[in-house]
Amino acid sequence: GAGAAGGTPAGLVAALGAEMAPGGRLVAETVGLPEALADRPDLVLTGEGRLDDQSAHGKVVSTVAALAGGAPVVALAGSLRDDLTDLHKGGMTAAFSLADGPRTLDELFDRGAELLTALAEQITRTYAAAG
Repeated sequence: GAGAAGGTPAGLVAALGAEMAPGGRLVAETVGLPEALADRPDLVLTGEGRLDDQSAHGKVVSTVAALAGGAPVVALAGSLRDDLTDLHKGGMTAAFSLADGPRTLDELFDRGAELLTALAEQITRTYAAAG
């Protein structure tokens, strides 16, 4: 929205005539996501730094869920906040946090790739076993 990033979008619209667009949709179209999901994949993994009540409203994870065509969509996030009901209604199957126990923010940043890889492996193993 116009108030994001300290009001930067509002300033760009006012000063430069910029056009507002949903960020999730813009990113998805830029990277060719609608075409990649057109054949309904078996499983879709997506992510966000923090899933919260804003995630269901135009962010990348909600856009991915909407484009997945009914495929299971699982979000991997640094943290989970608030109620995820709107995300589930929008097509998100489940969401998991990288924080697999008490960790400092610095540790999560330092070990982010390792934790993300481990979590994605556990999710895909579970999916494969269920299928």
